[in-house]
Amino acid sequence: MSAAGAAGAVSGGRIDAHQHFWPWRDHPQDYAWMSEPLAALRRDVLPHDSLPLMQAGSIAQCLAVQARATPRETAWLLDLCATAPQIAGVIGWDDLRAPDLPQRLAAWRAHPQGERLKGLRHQVQDEADVPAFIASPEVNRGLRAVQDAGLVYSLLVRHGQMAGVPAWAAQHDRHWLVLDHLGKPPVGAAAGDPAWRPWEGHLRALAALPHVAAKLSGLATEATIAGDLPDSARSAMRRCWDIALDAFGAQRLMFGSDWPVLSLATSYADNLALFSDWTSRLSAAEQSALWQGTARRVYGLSGLS
Repeated sequence: MSAAGAAGAVSGGRIDAHQHFWPWRDHPQDYAWMSEPLAALRRDVLPHDSLPLMQAGSIAQCLAVQARATPRETAWLLDLCATAPQIAGVIGWDDLRAPDLPQRLAAWRAHPQGERLKGLRHQVQDEADVPAFIASPEVNRGLRAVQDAGLVYSLLVRHGQMAGVPAWAAQHDRHWLVLDHLGKPPVGAAAGDPAWRPWEGHLRALAALPHVAAKLSGLATEATIAGDLPDSARSAMRRCWDIALDAFGAQRLMFGSDWPVLSLATSYADNLALFSDWTSRLSAAEQSALWQGTARRVYGLSGLS
């Protein structure tokens, strides 16, 4: 099936709410986070690379999520949409601290593919002082502008950085916030590790906020980047999904692969099989929400085809 054919058959289809694409050869300097252990990612990754994987797994559409902190990332991802109709929406980047952010957002909307811009994200996990970042008046002003523009903001933090995030999120309830990768729980830690308890507490505090949703994504690479996902990690991932389901309910959770970063730990097909097996015990309504309904509602994708 061609990309155009895939797009023509996606109405109501499953959505992968978290994929990345990047022009690494043209801009390697933009990807400093691809350290030596992640060297396998240092290649161009484009929508036609994931399309066969999506088709084989009955995934109709995806969300393209920023991977670099530069405005040209947003422009590049929106440009991709013109030739990759399987991209249902873009989660781009812009500087939350920019005083002219509302004008910048309006300019993105005027892009030929501007209707595909569904949200913004910043790699808060890479900030040297996360509490100072989220307390910044400029950042908070910018986040209000993002929500006033009807755009979703993605929260990217690690489990050890979550302490102040629920209180921060509570201040920004004008539109959806989405927690990426469930806050990167300590999947590689033993079941009795003390790191689990604060992660779960912070996750439940976020779940208590009705404007916060979360992605069931990115957990495999928190366990390993050796390309062989151990059984202990698979069990830990299921436990994380169980906790998230109990806290959020299916109506505020969505599937995401985190491909191609996922490929450092396991294959796209293996991840789908693991997630499908976990969802098999759920009701049809819950499965529909996890695979597509939540993403369509949160990101406003219902009008896309």
